[in-house]
Amino acid sequence: MTGRERILTTIKHQEPDRVPFDLGSTPVTGIHHITYRKLRKALGLPQKEPTIWHMMQQLAWVDDDVHEALRTDAKGARPKAPSSWRLELTEDANYVYYTDEWGIVRRQQKEGGYYFDLFFIVSH
Repeated sequence: MTGRERILTTIKHQEPDRVPFDLGSTPVTGIHHITYRKLRKALGLPQKEPTIWHMMQQLAWVDDDVHEALRTDAKGARPKAPSSWRLELTEDANYVYYTDEWGIVRRQQKEGGYYFDLFFIVSH
C-alpha cells in the first residue's frame, strides 16, 4: 500500500497493512528542532541545521531523507506567508521577539528559561 492508500483506507474505517505514520505534516504531528537533530543522528543521517517552519513551537521541517528512513505516510503542504512578510528577530536580555505573518508580535524566552514561560503572545 502507498501512504495515500493507507490513509484513505483508515479514514474509511478499514484495516490497512499497517498503521499510517505521520511526522511533521501539521503542528500536531510536528517535531521540535532539538529532537529533530537527535532523530537525524539516531537514524545515521547527515547533520544539518533544521529549517524552522513553525516559529512559535520551534518545529523543524522534516526533510525527505527522514521521511524515507521512517517510511512516513504523509508530508506537509503549507501555505506560504504573504510576499510582504519578512521574518525579523529582535531580542533583549530575556526574550527573542518577532512579528508573525498576521502581524502578531510574539516573544520566545531564550534557551535555558523556564518551561512554563516558553512562549507568549505580546499585544500590539
